[in-house]
Amino acid sequence: MNLTEKSAWYNIAAVIFGNLVVFYLIFQLGMRKMPPPRIAAYIIPLSAVILVSIILLSLRKKQSPNEPDSDERDKQIYHRAVLVAFFSAIPIFLLASAAPPLFVGIDGYVPVWSLPLVTLFLFSVVLIIYSVAILFQYKLGR
Repeated sequence: MNLTEKSAWYNIAAVIFGNLVVFYLIFQLGMRKMPPPRIAAYIIPLSAVILVSIILLSLRKKQSPNEPDSDERDKQIYHRAVLVAFFSAIPIFLLASAAPPLFVGIDGYVPVWSLPLVTLFLFSVVLIIYSVAILFQYKLGR
């Protein structure tokens, strides 16, 4: 597994972990239990530090000392994955802008504080699509 594939896997893991933490904190806010329990105040940062440490240590290690950082095939894979992510972002953001009336109704309201969270969540979905596109292309051998 080369550096690009490792990076794609770690992107997926980091995005899923980050989204789980954010959803947990939003759930705690919704349940009016803020601040979160003391155990979460220690576990969340500790697990984030462990995840980042594992990622940084494993990304530095190459399969062999002669392995280049990237070649022409990697650049083509990057380019195709960026195109897939960009063209998937357009319908994702359009659907996200059309979804609130379905959930809260035409006369309902969406809290302003939730809009940046929705944008970050949609960005994380696009990042996962980008990473999956990279892994899919390596799996196909293109």
